[in-house]
Amino acid sequence: MDNQKKEENGREGRLPAMAPLANPYVPFQLENPPQYEAQKGLVRGTLFPGLDLPFMGMVNLNELPETLDKEKLSKAVDELFEKYSPGVASVYLQMFQLQTEDGWDELADVLANDPRVTIR
Repeated sequence: MDNQKKEENGREGRLPAMAPLANPYVPFQLENPPQYEAQKGLVRGTLFPGLDLPFMGMVNLNELPETLDKEKLSKAVDELFEKYSPGVASVYLQMFQLQTEDGWDELADVLANDPRVTIR
């Protein structure tokens, strides 16, 4: 089959000589741009409001909660220890506790009393 017939059947195609493969866009970052506070930056995934863009069509509008639901926390902690080693899960929980200035009382209780926690 010659090239013209292949192209007509849609099984093979060609780009024009100067056709772009993609049109990327990278926003320029200004000098001394506004910045989120560190904790908000962790939640939003960036320190810079100008780069706080939707991911897969979703915008993260959530702020960190004031309190943690004990039942949900217990389930999440159990899942962490099932999936990861005690050391890894313990470090993750300790780091999560540091996301707010005073941490969460509910998580502090887990960190102090759960025998699976290896780092205190």
